Formats: sequence, C-alpha cells, structure tokens
Amino acid sequence: MPLQQAILSPIRTVTPEVRIIPIARKKVAVQNIQREVIAFTTKKCIEMVRLADISYVQAEDNYSRIHLWGQLPVFLSKTLKEIDQILEKDGFIRVHQSYLVHPAQILNYNFSTRELTLRDGIKIPVSRANSKRVAGDLLNWCERN
Repeated sequence: MPLQQAILSPIRTVTPEVRIIPIARKKVAVQNIQREVIAFTTKKCIEMVRLADISYVQAEDNYSRIHLWGQLPVFLSKTLKEIDQILEKDGFIRVHQSYLVHPAQILNYNFSTRELTLRDGIKIPVSRANSKRVAGDLLNWCERN
C-alpha cells in the first residue's frame, strides 16, 4: 500500500492495544502513575509522545509544532484547532490563537504582562480575550489535581 494511501486509510490496529493512524492513545503505568502516550503521524514517521513531555504546542499557519520537554520539537501537518480538539480532554488549555499549553507545565501566570512562564523558562503570551478564562482554568485544574 503506498504511503499516501496508508496515511489516508482508516484507523487500523497494529497491536491489540495501540492504534497508530492517525492518532492513538495507550495508557501506560510507570511507577504507579498512569501516563498517556499519543501517536502522531508525521511526514517521515510515527512519533510516540508522552503527554507529560509536551511543553506546549505552537501554531505555524496550517501546521503545528509540538515542543517537548528536553527533546526536539515534532512538526505536524495539523492545525492547532485539530490538535486542540485531540488534547482538550487531557487538560490542555488554549491560551492564545497560536498556543496550547498543559497546566502542569506552567510555573506562573503574570497578570500584568499576560504571560505564562513554563518549566523550561519559555514565556507564552496569553491573549487579552482569553485572560480571565485561562486564570479560571488554571485554578480549576489545580483544585482537581
């Protein structure tokens, strides 16, 4: 089957637990902590990414770049809106038209500059329109976790 046809074909099971194309989820128990792994198809390969390793996701036109903690970013031919729909249920917050962040990666939220500081020191802007919602989402996430 040609690569183009394989990418566009419906989801197919590779093993009983992992679905590869286009996005897959598998719960993995590591040191009594349940971690999720998600598979993204890129132009070159299938990237298996632990959700805990995702620092933030950045939009680049009709593409997205997933920035990983201590690793090289993964470049996807999916819009940020598509990735937001996939990762929303995992707690990721849309903080800006161009950024998606998981609350566990955030060290602080500066209200005056409307910036998030992440664990790796990166500063992510928060849009004026999303400012209050982001603050509420962060507080709600902290209460649940």
